[in-house]
Amino acid sequence: MSALSPTNSYIPSFVTSNHRDLVQELLADKRSANTRRAYQRDLKDFFNAVAGANPTPALVADFLSLERFRAVSVVLEYKALADSRLDKCDRSLNGIG
Repeated sequence: MSALSPTNSYIPSFVTSNHRDLVQELLADKRSANTRRAYQRDLKDFFNAVAGANPTPALVADFLSLERFRAVSVVLEYKALADSRLDKCDRSLNGIG
């Protein structure tokens, strides 16, 4: 199960509330189209890796509502996954893997 995915018996409180689209607000603040695309790609990769879904206002709110220790843990798990992907890519490019 992913770090943020709710179980069948768990219905997060944010499901029925209105949330600002923080991802779009973050992206709108960037002047460069390249920066916006890179941030959007990275956020999509992060949420797909940790929650198995594209970022939505509700999912972002769920992540931001995590206790600090849990949020750091999720980010460190993602970092380890990203590092392992880079290592695999490097080995492949060098003809090792």
